[in-house]
Amino acid sequence: MSKKILIALAVFFLLLLLFFVKTMHDAGQFKKIEPHFAGKVRVIEGITGGEDITIDHHKQIAYISADDRYARMVKKKDGFGGIYKLDLTNPEAIPVLLQRTPDLPLYPHGISLYHTPEGKSYLYVVNHPGNSHTILLYSIQLDESLFLEKSWDNHDFIISPNDVLAVDENRFYFTNDHGSRSEFGKMLEDFLQLKRSNVVYFDGSNFQIAAKKIAYANGINMNAEKKEVYVASPVGKSILVYHRNASDGQLTYYKIIPLNTGPDNIEIDENGNLWTGCHPQLLSFLKHASDTSKLSPSQVIKIRKDEKGDFHPEEILLDSGELLSGSSVAAVSGNILLIGPVFQNRILRCELPEEN
Repeated sequence: MSKKILIALAVFFLLLLLFFVKTMHDAGQFKKIEPHFAGKVRVIEGITGGEDITIDHHKQIAYISADDRYARMVKKKDGFGGIYKLDLTNPEAIPVLLQRTPDLPLYPHGISLYHTPEGKSYLYVVNHPGNSHTILLYSIQLDESLFLEKSWDNHDFIISPNDVLAVDENRFYFTNDHGSRSEFGKMLEDFLQLKRSNVVYFDGSNFQIAAKKIAYANGINMNAEKKEVYVASPVGKSILVYHRNASDGQLTYYKIIPLNTGPDNIEIDENGNLWTGCHPQLLSFLKHASDTSKLSPSQVIKIRKDEKGDFHPEEILLDSGELLSGSSVAAVSGNILLIGPVFQNRILRCELPEEN
């Protein structure tokens, strides 16, 4: 073998090693996990895959999007999905499955709550029935049952929907976490950290891309004034902040909030603080996704916005995965913090210390 070939092979394997090390570093695999939480924790068993949670602060009811996606995606068996409610006024309450009309199979992902000025309540739901994707709009009835008002599916813009954000009962945003429809294309996007995902806006009549070139657009939310939209990028280890044009729904990039972790869903408390459940070690989460016996660390980040418009992240909870594995959402009302996982059959109800 010639000297040139040996040098070329050495360079190739060196580049391969550097890529491996970079991937491990970017995924947070070298990060030291030192569990901590200053509050109290109650484990609530029996609800599987409570991936997204949103809170009605007025009624003190939490809505939980739950899907046994591990059974469906990995074991290739029928899993169970549904929307649950949890009464926050009762510390001992357990989640209650909401009845739906019509009672069609539901495999929910991201959810978003909207209240009309007249007092009606609606819940948008990202749904993954079979190998397809739909976005549903439920009205919440007086008895807390759900009535399906509208659905959107089989549209060119609905590629890989992850989370949804209600503007009103006719308009909404949603994130496509990938630009590719094929599993191979999605894998390339993830490992090469390609910015091919986007945010889509539905104006009541038409779909349009509102923001693009995002590395895995995940959770989405906005401030109370509906002027700022926040998009989680776990691959980019950050939350992207956009200014929103109310007339056409377009989003203009404003700034980035670096987190050095993989944020998933974003919830906002009564004081305007952002809360996100995070995956501090993304490759550990991928292992957990294929085998739930392998633990994935959980993390909760609170982000406070000051009067100057600057954002200040603070780590509230870090866990090795033994208490909760693969946290995807942190929803707060008052001193109550709810944390949900992507796969496990539990959620956490936590009491925050006074300073939070």
